[in-house]
Amino acid sequence: PDVCVEVLSPNDDAIEVDRKVEEYREAGVLLTIVINPETRTLLLVRKDGSTRRLYAHDTLGDEPALPGLSVEI
Repeated sequence: PDVCVEVLSPNDDAIEVDRKVEEYREAGVLLTIVINPETRTLLLVRKDGSTRRLYAHDTLGDEPALPGLSVEI
């Protein structure tokens, strides 16, 4: 897939989530979105390893893997 989404739960282990994200990247996923409902943040991890954190009221947009999408967090 071009995009994967992981929604964190209180029981998730940070190391395990990091491993999943790295597996997705190595498999060629263009963008992984890690959603943390507790902090109301999104972590965007691109295939090239670059990241961006979005906070409540930020806008998710201008991502090549999600052309034409613009959503307020």
